[in-house]
Order: sequence, then C-alpha cells, then structure tokens
Amino acid sequence: MNPTIIGVIAGCCSAFGLVPQVVKTHRSRHTKDLSFGMISIAGSGAILWTLYGLITADYVIIITNIFVGIMYAYLAFMKIKHG
Repeated sequence: MNPTIIGVIAGCCSAFGLVPQVVKTHRSRHTKDLSFGMISIAGSGAILWTLYGLITADYVIIITNIFVGIMYAYLAFMKIKHG
C-alpha cells in the first residue's frame, strides 16, 4: 500500500476525531469538563507537526495539522470565553 494513502487516512482519523467535541462544545457552550492543559499540549503538537510538515514539504502533515490546530484553537477560545 502507498505510504501517502496511509498518511491521508491517518490524518483524516486524527482530524475528524476532534469534530464531535468541537460540535458539542459549539452547540452547548459548556466547557467545564474540557482540560485546558490537554488543549494546550495537543494544540502545540499540531503547530509543531505543521512546522515539521513545512520543513519536510509533506503536504499531508501540513494540511491535517492546520485543520487540527484550528479546531484546538477554537476549543481554547471557547474554554477561555465560557470557562
């Protein structure tokens, strides 16, 4: 199997795994149970993976982690706004 296909599938799983949490948080505005530490660490990881993707010119890593980073940024915003 082509490694790029595996990377795309893995990236989709990682990225879309966050969608239910983002949707639930957006609809309920309830963020009490979200850990800001987890959001910060995972968001930082997405930024670092994006940088790695830029350095290695790996578009799968770049696109996936930009999407993931945006979702973590939104969760952080909601956590700050709604406590």
